[in-house]
Amino acid sequence: MSKKLHFTILFTIINLFIYAQEFQFKSTKIPAADSIYLINLPQLKLPDFYKSPDAPLLPSVLDNSELPYFRPIFMQDGWSCGQAASIGYNFTYEINRARNVAGNTSVNQYPTQFAFNFYNDGIYDQGVGYFYSFDLLKSNGTPNVYDYGGMGGSHLRWLSGYDKYYNGMFNRVADMYSIYVGDEEGFLALKYWLYDHLNGSPDGGVANFYSDVPALYNLPPGTPEEGKFVVPLWGAYNGHAMTIIGWNDSIRWDYNNDGQYTNHIDINGDGVVNMKDWEIGGMKFANSWGEDWADSGFCYMMYKTLAEEKFDGGIWNKSVHIINVKGDYSPKLTFKVTLKHNSRHKIKVIAGVSADTTDVWPAHTMDFALFNYQGGDHYMQGNDTINQHKTIIFGLDITPLLSFVNNGEPAKFFLQIHEHDPGDEATGDLIYFALMDYINGGQEIACPDTDVPLIENGYTTLAVIHTLTFDDIIIETEELPAFIPYQQFTCQITATGGTEPYNWDILTGYSENQFEDNYPDILGQQIIPNSSTSGYVTQAIGFSFPFYGENHDSITIHTDGFLMFNEIKYPTPYQVDDMLLFKYEPMAALFLNQDLKINASAGDGLWYEGDENFAAFRWIVTLVGENGEYPLDFTAILYPDGRIEYYYDNFENPEYLYRITGVSNGDGINYEIAEFSNLLPTESQQVVTYTPQNYLSSMNINDDGLLTVFPEENNKIYNITIRATDYNNISTEKTYQLSDGIVFYFSVVSGDDNRIDYGETPVLSFIVKNISNQPIYNVSFDIQISDPFISMLDSTEYIGTVNPGQTINLADAISFSVDTNVPDEYDLSFSAIFNSLNNLWESKFNLTAYSPILIMGTPIVDDNDNGKLDPGETANLIIPVNNYGHSTANGVEGYLNTVDPYITFNGSGQFIYGNIPKGGTACDTINLTVADNTPLGHLVYFDFGITALPDFMIYESFDLLIGRFPVLIVDMDPELLSGPVIKSTIEELNVSFDYENYIPNEPDVYQNILVVLGRKLGQHILTEVEGQKLADFLNAGGNIYMEGGVTWFDDPQTVVHPMFNIETEAITWTLNDSVFGINETFTEGMEFGYAGTMPYYNYYLAPVPVALAFTILHGIEEEHGFAVAFDNGNYKTIGSTLDFSGLDDGLPPSTKKNLMAKILEFFGVDGVITSEKCKSSVSHQPVLLSFPNPFSGQTTINFNLAEEDKINLSIYDIHGNKITTIISEKKFPAGLHSVKWEENNITNGIYICHLKTKENISVIKIVKTN
Repeated sequence: MSKKLHFTILFTIINLFIYAQEFQFKSTKIPAADSIYLINLPQLKLPDFYKSPDAPLLPSVLDNSELPYFRPIFMQDGWSCGQAASIGYNFTYEINRARNVAGNTSVNQYPTQFAFNFYNDGIYDQGVGYFYSFDLLKSNGTPNVYDYGGMGGSHLRWLSGYDKYYNGMFNRVADMYSIYVGDEEGFLALKYWLYDHLNGSPDGGVANFYSDVPALYNLPPGTPEEGKFVVPLWGAYNGHAMTIIGWNDSIRWDYNNDGQYTNHIDINGDGVVNMKDWEIGGMKFANSWGEDWADSGFCYMMYKTLAEEKFDGGIWNKSVHIINVKGDYSPKLTFKVTLKHNSRHKIKVIAGVSADTTDVWPAHTMDFALFNYQGGDHYMQGNDTINQHKTIIFGLDITPLLSFVNNGEPAKFFLQIHEHDPGDEATGDLIYFALMDYINGGQEIACPDTDVPLIENGYTTLAVIHTLTFDDIIIETEELPAFIPYQQFTCQITATGGTEPYNWDILTGYSENQFEDNYPDILGQQIIPNSSTSGYVTQAIGFSFPFYGENHDSITIHTDGFLMFNEIKYPTPYQVDDMLLFKYEPMAALFLNQDLKINASAGDGLWYEGDENFAAFRWIVTLVGENGEYPLDFTAILYPDGRIEYYYDNFENPEYLYRITGVSNGDGINYEIAEFSNLLPTESQQVVTYTPQNYLSSMNINDDGLLTVFPEENNKIYNITIRATDYNNISTEKTYQLSDGIVFYFSVVSGDDNRIDYGETPVLSFIVKNISNQPIYNVSFDIQISDPFISMLDSTEYIGTVNPGQTINLADAISFSVDTNVPDEYDLSFSAIFNSLNNLWESKFNLTAYSPILIMGTPIVDDNDNGKLDPGETANLIIPVNNYGHSTANGVEGYLNTVDPYITFNGSGQFIYGNIPKGGTACDTINLTVADNTPLGHLVYFDFGITALPDFMIYESFDLLIGRFPVLIVDMDPELLSGPVIKSTIEELNVSFDYENYIPNEPDVYQNILVVLGRKLGQHILTEVEGQKLADFLNAGGNIYMEGGVTWFDDPQTVVHPMFNIETEAITWTLNDSVFGINETFTEGMEFGYAGTMPYYNYYLAPVPVALAFTILHGIEEEHGFAVAFDNGNYKTIGSTLDFSGLDDGLPPSTKKNLMAKILEFFGVDGVITSEKCKSSVSHQPVLLSFPNPFSGQTTINFNLAEEDKINLSIYDIHGNKITTIISEKKFPAGLHSVKWEENNITNGIYICHLKTKENISVIKIVKTN
């Protein structure tokens, strides 16, 4: 070998080593959420056939990379090894094999970056576990390399184009499995998977695994494959993903250096001979570091490494991961969406459907593995320098929603965009949305609403209605036969329709309810977790708690807001997806959020209290959020019968607080997530309850639909819900009763639609059947429920003898009444107890009750002008009321009240809405007059009550601005220099103003905005969103003063900057110590010294065009402008490079106060007349006040009467139930009055103080606390 050649090889090896080291340090561990899921993947076991003598003979050498389905070796892009292994190799091979096509063309290869870029948070060197790849391909598919435009590219890029997403929907993962390879049976399962997919196929598969970056050695001389690269042992980490493509039974490595190669000697001295002692044989794997790595991109790994512990050189968890694909899948129903947004990680896209087309909210929803708060703070397509990249066009496969559609009947399909942006930093528009029906040839049903601005920090919902005719799936098996107690029971479940094959699941669940109640007083023992952040502690409890069929004598409480039933280490440092943890680990989650912490100095901690009847766990913790820290207090109570209750104390505005609330079996299928109201924040104590259904833990259904159960008791009628899902992910469910004697069915008669609504008295008819082969004598049954909203009227029925196979019809057997205050969509869990001469059976069944949810809409000023109330104006005020519930609200009325002296109602303040159906909106109008002398910017406060029959009552309040508020100071300067000085100057001028550090969503309530950005290089840089808000404000007729040292020259220019008509001229750095006004402008005669923090400048301002814009302040050099004013005719602006605070006052008129007065006069504000004193004197004087509020024992209620009046003063709870009457029909003179209310016998919570006079009703909320 020549020296030159030797140097070339050495240089290549060094570079490969450096490249490998880069990956070793950057990708050292599997993300925790990914590892949790992979641990819980279903295990693929070696079938019995492959253990028999008839099993196929395996070759000594196998290499599936030689098959045409395998794509050529490639170099991964960035830290996308998880996607390179799972998509680039595994999925590409498997989908090509299913379609019998070659993997050497771009149309049959699949890119890594499409999936990687949805999960990398927009960070180049952030690895992404390969479960996310599989999940995305299962959820919506992936485009091929041809459509994507290559394998990789920018780590920020998101693909745009509906057709490309639609094409990708055909390329799908069906299922994911794990094979445990730590013993010989699992080892054989892997080999047979590689050989024939464990199903006799002519070609086998490939498998992914995780381990450390490979440390390469050469196979020994004189052995098979001598000189080729091999990994004898893996390193300690788990961050690199690779793909096993075959094996060689003959390669060798001498681990104990005894000069021989054996598989039958105990070389590690542990007393047993197993795979850990094997020195002969190895797997062949493909890496994604290009053809120059190892042997043209391939390498061997010894069989021994499959079984070794990780710290002894093994692979992660002794497991490999495989997939099944859908080679001929085609989507039936999709969404086509055009969405515009400037911060993609703040949005989530949701699809939904309701069979009831009057619904305003979807009854069923589906999330996606993409467009789910992902991709980092970037434009939708990823390039923040191209304005068009804010807009993306994409498609979503919503075929599974057909599961909830009635064949041949109209259904309502919803698209929801949820923006999570509590800091109000981003904005966007839903430009276009259509339902694509490929069942009927690709019909496009476009939503008529286009270019819809997204609701800020909320849900934007659009919908279309469409009728579909399709081949739906039907479970045919009508009834289960009787079981024999304590013997295994089997039954074949069959289905028709849809597209075979079917997947079968057993659904085990909990019924969920939400309502308001008092917060429990848990004062037991404090328990100490092992860490204040993401720590846990295990607590023994006084009973065996059943959870999804398993019993637990101890509970593990986690600081991050959830209970678990084992001590699996919760690995916070790499936790990337709380939802993944929730779905794939058994838990009861109250407030699952990895950003919770225990702040001991603030009194935070965990507490336990319990006995043989209950176990209560309380969290007092702090949520570290985007906008600061948020104190939380919540409690879980567990009961021996499996019931779970979650309580939240003062849990306000939950939409701002990310959390997961629910229960999960950990299998990825059976979980319940609580939907706190998506319409209103929860401002009072919230309770969420979970009640287990009557099911067995020993249930199983196989791939062919064979149900196997081992009944544990003969006095139970078990409920078994089975789901069949077809090849297109369309599913159906059916619930069976499993019994050894009695089964029953029921029907409901209630109201005029046989649906249980608030205040109704439903009647239930039953069919009782004996499915056994023996008569059952003296049968009777009793229906029981313990629920505050239900009263049983007739709960028992005598049946008598029921012969084998006999069916007894019991018409109108049971009745009960539903409270008028029942929550909407409330689960009613009934117990059914059947008694007979020789036996007793217990069962459960559920019903749902419905009620209206009345919400005041946004008040509308109808003045035939600007839609705002102005001084001296008489206008109509329209107040809509929306019914977001599922029942009609009857006899709805509204009552408006204000004590503002500037407002006069021209008639009564009563609104008549009548009946409002589910999903409906009603409007009514009153006429009012604003006094001529009302100050501009004055806020009028209104109280608004809504009532409905029979006793529904809620209270709202709102305010309306009279005219525009004179001034808003927006101080975004990090140094806080000019803002406070401007504030004090305007206070001296007695001008009303607001002071904020951000630009509000609706700035047009102000007449003028003074924006302070700062003078130093560390000043606030105006964002594009902020610039757009200011531009919109100017276009609406507002005025802006904006100062900033570099905003006009160095900073990025936003859409508002050109509206100031300012141009800049660069110069060398120049000292600025004097500022002069300009003759024939409003600054004439002014002269200031300047002592700002940055007294130098390297550019100056000039007006363009001169005819409309003009300089108002300059330096010693007259052409060096420091401030330019502009009068557009519709709006006015002043742009300045100076710190207002840096101006030194001289003799009048050269004072900051006079300069600000002139600026405001230029803007049209009469600074000397609008006084703060006047503002205070006309501020709102509520007719009711309470202090202290919240209170613990006593509060003082103040009320103000404009004239002598007879009053009634009462206290109600949040449900509208009267607690007490403080004053009844008593006459009081005009003026301010006080009354003390002391009440120690009521529970903590929110109460309504209700004051009724002759013509008005006023209310306030009063909070009772400890």
